Amino acid sequence: MTHSYTSQPEAKHNGMAVGHRYWFAVPFATPNLPTPRGSLPTFLLISSSEDMAHYLIAHLNEGRYDNVRILSPERIDELHRLAVEVKAIGFASGHYGMGWFIEQTGQIKIVSDHHTLPDFFAYIAILPEQKKGVVLLVNANQMMMDLAQWELGAGVAKLLAGERPIPSRFGAIIPWALRSLPLIPALQIVGVAATLRRLGRWRQEPSSRPSGGRKWGRYILLPLIPTCWFPCPFLA
Repeated sequence: MTHSYTSQPEAKHNGMAVGHRYWFAVPFATPNLPTPRGSLPTFLLISSSEDMAHYLIAHLNEGRYDNVRILSPERIDELHRLAVEVKAIGFASGHYGMGWFIEQTGQIKIVSDHHTLPDFFAYIAILPEQKKGVVLLVNANQMMMDLAQWELGAGVAKLLAGERPIPSRFGAIIPWALRSLPLIPALQIVGVAATLRRLGRWRQEPSSRPSGGRKWGRYILLPLIPTCWFPCPFLA
């Protein structure tokens, strides 16, 4: 793996792609975005599609690449062995091994992993029985777009397995959701105008003014919930 780096300056000197962040579904270059050095041992190795293909070949070749053995066949099997069930929001979504997600689709086992940064996304998968693999490296990302890009990688892995790819759920919805973000301040302005109008009516008609828990629950706390919660996933 001669084009893999643990140093971002060194990687840039050797042609590292510029990362991008999505703003309202439009990618903008972020050439100077820092990365947390403490995460280098886990998922911040900077690499190329060719080097990652070499890495997958070693996994498919019982721990060997070319004439060099990296791990024994037993250790490779241990990496791909089911360890724990993965649950998302209470629903089972496959199994996890030693750094790999393991999924059985029909008679084919798919061993995959994906990692995300604010400006990059990576997905890799191997099909041990078929000796196939796929590498997807994307130099643009955003927390919500991460779902769509994972879906793309998983769909390619399904095609390699001879299965129909999963129907796209996020690929079209998420970009439109990101484009709709400017509506949030517009709706907030409308809400403020409606509140001022209601305050004026209460001032003219004191008998219509709510009191106690109804005032706090309906007119203060309830409007705060969508205002505070909705923007958070899209702006992360």
